[in-house]
Amino acid sequence: MAAAANRLTPKMAVILHADVVGSTTLVQLDEALAHERIRKAFQRLSELVSTYGGTTHEVRGDALLAEFSRASDAVSAALRFQSDNVDTNAGLEDDVRVEVRIGISLGEVIIADGTLTGPDVVLAQRLEQLASANGVCVSENVQQSVPRRLPFTFDGLGEQALKGFDYVISAYTVSLSAGASIPKPHAISITVAARGRRRLLALMVTTLLLFAAGAWWWRSTSQMTTTQTEIALAAPERMAFPLPDKPSIAVLPLTNMSEDASQDYFADGMTEDLITDLSKLSGLFVIARNSTFTYKGQAVNISRVAEELGVRYVLEGSVRRVGEQVRINAQLIDAVSGGHLWAERYDGDAADVFALQDRITAAIVQALSVTLLAGERQALANKDTGVPAAHDALLVGWAHMQSKSLESLAQAKAAFEKAVALDPEYARSWAALVQLYYQANVRAYSAQLGLEMNDVPALLEKSLARPSPEAYDAQLWWLSYQARMAEMPAVIDHMAKLDPNYAGTYAWRGALAAFDGDPDSAIAHLRSALRLSPNSAHILASLGRVYIQMGRYQEAVNLLEQAKARDPDDPRFIADLAAAYALAGRTAEGQKTAARLVERRKASGYALTLVAYFGRSSMSHPDYREHLREGLRLAGVPEEVKAEDLNLLHEHRLSGVELRELNKDGVRTMGEIPGGQWMFDRLADGTGIHYWLGEEYARSDWRIEGDQLMVRYRPPSKREPYRCDVYRNPAGARETLDEYIAICTIGVHWYARLPLPRDSQ
Repeated sequence: MAAAANRLTPKMAVILHADVVGSTTLVQLDEALAHERIRKAFQRLSELVSTYGGTTHEVRGDALLAEFSRASDAVSAALRFQSDNVDTNAGLEDDVRVEVRIGISLGEVIIADGTLTGPDVVLAQRLEQLASANGVCVSENVQQSVPRRLPFTFDGLGEQALKGFDYVISAYTVSLSAGASIPKPHAISITVAARGRRRLLALMVTTLLLFAAGAWWWRSTSQMTTTQTEIALAAPERMAFPLPDKPSIAVLPLTNMSEDASQDYFADGMTEDLITDLSKLSGLFVIARNSTFTYKGQAVNISRVAEELGVRYVLEGSVRRVGEQVRINAQLIDAVSGGHLWAERYDGDAADVFALQDRITAAIVQALSVTLLAGERQALANKDTGVPAAHDALLVGWAHMQSKSLESLAQAKAAFEKAVALDPEYARSWAALVQLYYQANVRAYSAQLGLEMNDVPALLEKSLARPSPEAYDAQLWWLSYQARMAEMPAVIDHMAKLDPNYAGTYAWRGALAAFDGDPDSAIAHLRSALRLSPNSAHILASLGRVYIQMGRYQEAVNLLEQAKARDPDDPRFIADLAAAYALAGRTAEGQKTAARLVERRKASGYALTLVAYFGRSSMSHPDYREHLREGLRLAGVPEEVKAEDLNLLHEHRLSGVELRELNKDGVRTMGEIPGGQWMFDRLADGTGIHYWLGEEYARSDWRIEGDQLMVRYRPPSKREPYRCDVYRNPAGARETLDEYIAICTIGVHWYARLPLPRDSQ
């Protein structure tokens, strides 16, 4: 055990990731020659890594991963290799020229079973993708770690939004300064050099074997090509959860081996479809997608995955798509015994992708001796669509929706709309659209995306024409949004019958139990949900809310910190964590967390106040709301925005008589917030029409009550209308769209009053 602990100790390292540009094209030109030249190129690079004091950890096909203790050594080795490689290619007379991109990052890594893991390993891969052919790209901390005296020129690429990272990365290209020479390596011991040569020899042999195996795509062969590797054994006593009393499995994200990185969505979609199919089987315990996808992009240790998720079996593999040809390599591993139950290759056409998935599912069922109950075989055979292009569009949309940014949600919306246009009866795509409405609503993006909540019932009806867990999930969100809790248990029961492994079933039961004032039952249900999806931010946050409801604040903090780490931008998690910090006596942390949420809301044109946050009905127990309100107050969230905060006087406020006069024939109000321009047409009959960037997105009912403007969005719900005190802005003008200031319970709006267009009257 001591040895294992030492082996897993994190350490700081400089990580170098190298990848061959266009390897598939090289193989097509001359397979044998391409393999040989790539092998030699990586041999030269590995020798330079060793010479400059680094260690080569992996050589996989057309990629190499190495570690250094100093940034200057990594950059020197990379630039020397690129310079030498350019010279090598210049002497060739054919087109089989190996060009390499290199990315370098610096951060904490773990070395386990000879594998280098950690977020900064993934970052090195992403930086490599930013580099040009024969180029080197580094992170900002690498750039800052290289001594200024060295003859390197760093050119900034600006802040980059890289896949898999929820914060921007400052990246730099690095080159040798004009007229300078690459620094010579510092002396290293003969022992280290000898060890490096032995390791290099083993890696080169492995590389040759892997590339020979990799030629399957371009040859007509029926031989099996999946590489079976030995793995460290998982120990049941080290598992985060006890093993279930039935076969338990985690399906890891299939690696995209296509030349085109944009095919990631296809590999992810294949993974999700496999998880969905396996989850339908009551004889299996299947870990949810949200948890297995946390391992995406990592060099995965199978035993670690099994222990963290509490499963015995792990499925891993890869997908390669070239045009309409698809190949899936997969292997099913018993992490406890270390044995490979099977390893197989599946070839087919993209139009027949469902058949490929069915073959893999059948192989798993057979290998684990799962008995299918009545109806389960038919459930596996049922596919929501017979239009492959519609399914492909759904996968594209689902991939975009995972990042939850405004831009990605807009791309998801377009993809889902394409899917339903290609197949109007594709219920799963309609369900995905409703889930998009939910994500947009949570993040206050509905207006920017042109989403009107009136559309949701019709979308739900189409999604439930062929029920799925996703459709029921969407229906439950809509019922909770409208505070129709009494209708929810029946929907949850339908969900449970359809998919016994769906974590959402237990999560919704937990939420209902908490709402009904039974926190102990809520915790039991949510723990069951967490067992199926151990890394789910939503479930962790739901548990945290129950502990807030019970007054167990530090336990709430522990869970909410985990939730926020997995989804840093969900405003609900931020609010709950801010309150929990303050209630637990960690006031400074609560204030800092709340301040971040206040700024986010302000940037969207809304104010975060206690009146705004609690001025609507919610699927939550009064005890939770009372604790949350007190916690947010302690964290510095104001009760409401006051006129004096904006230097407004009582004399600037419009009376009810003035408001009625200004609105009696209808009026258009127009304002701006970061991201665009909004308009609100108030018709004389009390109808309100809301626009974002010129597109209508919602309707409402408005009226003047006393000295306030009251607005209620349609469809009518149990949510309270928002109200506004309206002021003339003494420093504003119509031309600058700040003629008036409305202090509303949902925020502060600056706007101008314009004539109502004739066609709107």
